[in-house]
Amino acid sequence: QKEKYNTARLSVQDSLRKDYKAYKFGPYPVGIASVLDNIHDLVAKDPANFSSVCDSFCTQNQILGLIIMCAYFVEREFRREIVVIQAGSDEAGSFYQKLVGSLEAQ
Repeated sequence: QKEKYNTARLSVQDSLRKDYKAYKFGPYPVGIASVLDNIHDLVAKDPANFSSVCDSFCTQNQILGLIIMCAYFVEREFRREIVVIQAGSDEAGSFYQKLVGSLEAQ
């Protein structure tokens, strides 16, 4: 059971794919990846290429934005982090602005 949560051997790409779902945010195709690392550890898997791996993941999955939900424990305390990755297009910029606007309105 413990090995199920061991992400040390997973690449950034594999971490994103492990628990990934595609959604529509209005007219915008987006993806949500739940990962079992904090964002620091996820980026540390491939710091020089993290952005390009995320961009490639967006392209491969035909999404304009990727929401990474980091869920992990520090000692016995459960923690979460959310990271929003914007793909490189004008339409992706529109998605990002709409998403941020809806989060700020909350």
